[in-house]
Amino acid sequence: MKKTTILIAILTTLFFSCTKDDDIDKKFDGSKSAIVDFLGERAYDSIVKLGITFNTGNTPPDITGSYLVRPHILKKSLIPADRNNIGTRFYDHTLVFKNINLKELTIEYNGNYTSSLTDTSEGVYISGSDNKFTIVLKVTRVEKVKDEEDMKSKSLFVISGELDSDSKAILNYHNALLMLDNEGNSPPYIENFQGRLVYDKDGVSEKITKKPSTKHSLESNNIGLFSVLP
Repeated sequence: MKKTTILIAILTTLFFSCTKDDDIDKKFDGSKSAIVDFLGERAYDSIVKLGITFNTGNTPPDITGSYLVRPHILKKSLIPADRNNIGTRFYDHTLVFKNINLKELTIEYNGNYTSSLTDTSEGVYISGSDNKFTIVLKVTRVEKVKDEEDMKSKSLFVISGELDSDSKAILNYHNALLMLDNEGNSPPYIENFQGRLVYDKDGVSEKITKKPSTKHSLESNNIGLFSVLP
């Protein structure tokens, strides 16, 4: 009986020790390996092909605020025979970042378009150093369709840029987007593990204090970054 009790104690200690170590290993620390673990190897490899810069490190800047991406331009595509040509302009994009935790490297993100699209993050981390940063996040997207049920999808975003010295804008904004699960909505959505790289063409995404006028969206010629057709 004594031997059995000792054995159980040893097994219990080993179990909880391993669990604790695993939790430590899974903590996001801003390194390349942490980014790969979060995105998944297949998704990471696909995003690398889009050419975005990953700013690693555990001392990113505080980018709290709302920023307007305009003009919002297609730079590269992983979609065979993409009918959206390089240089296509998408709807203007408002980035909203809040509740950043520079110790845990977490941040809340919401992306509101000047159309019928809304992005809500399910998991999001920030890495970087000095004024440069990269945000990796998993997103649930809801697109309202007139007289039909809302279309939903799950995707990955990798956002990179640099906070300007006055904290009034994000410089060199780039966003790599990859479809994870189109939930059977293809078309109009792109296939799983296809994606695009978009950027702010003028290199400056200004911090804003109010929602942009809807007339901004009328200047754009495309609805969805995850749509097959223009």
